[in-house]
Parts: sequence; structure tokens; C-alpha cells
Amino acid sequence: MLAQAYFSRGNTYTDIQKYEKALEDLTQTIKISTEPKIIALAYARRGETHAHIQQYDEAFSDFAQAIKLQPDLALAYVGRGTVYHTLQQYALALSDYMHAIKLNPDDARSQFNAGAVLCSQGELNKGLPYLEKAKQLGHVRAAQVIPQVKQMLNGR
Repeated sequence: MLAQAYFSRGNTYTDIQKYEKALEDLTQTIKISTEPKIIALAYARRGETHAHIQQYDEAFSDFAQAIKLQPDLALAYVGRGTVYHTLQQYALALSDYMHAIKLNPDDARSQFNAGAVLCSQGELNKGLPYLEKAKQLGHVRAAQVIPQVKQMLNGR
């Protein structure tokens, strides 16, 4: 019960960009929780928090722990993919996004990110379906990007 409270508060702190407090609460969750699923989620969210403050080594370590504890946790693959994407390691980012999509095809974020990587690499025809799926799932930015991608495709 207490671990869940730390986890919830840590998530809230991450969402409102109070990253140091988020790291404290997510670390506390990892220390006191007895539920592997909560621990894996806390590692994934802590990895995202580290990524927000450009602590990429720590982020990679946390995503690895999350995946080790729960190999089917799509959130961890999306988070790690986002760090790879930030570091311009596009092949690794795309691999993680695709794995996340395999685990959870209805995740708008992984659909959008996969489409964005493909489009940024000039693979507009391959990226567009992922962007369209993200839009269908409610991803606002996908709806903004799709007309640009279509315009680029038509201008070829």
C-alpha cells in the first residue's frame, strides 16, 4: 500500500516536472515494494524521469531493470527507444518502438514514435501508416504531422 502511494506520487512529480522528487519517490517504491509488476513500472518511470533530465546512462540502466523484471512491459521499450531517438541512434530506437508495438499495438506513443523515426530517415511511405494509427488512437501531434508527410509524398 505504501509502495503504491510512493509510486503514484512519483508519477505525479514526473508529470509536473519535479524530477528530483520523482526520483526519490520512485526509488523508494523500488526499495519497499514486494510486487514485481510495481517494481518494474517504477524502474520504467524512473528511467523516463532520468531521461527528462538527460541522465541517459541511468535511464538505460533503469529500462534494462524494468525489462528484466517484466519483459512484456511496453512502457520500458518505448522509454528506452525515446532515449535512443534523442541520441540519434535511430535503428535502436525503431527496434524498441516496434517491440513496444508488438506488445501493445494500441499505444499511440509508440506508433507515433515509430512513424517519426521512419519519416526522419526518409521512409515516408513506411512511416505514414504508423502516424495514421497514432492519430486513430488519439495522438494529437500525429494529426498535425500527417498532412506534412502527405505533402512531402505528393511533392516527390
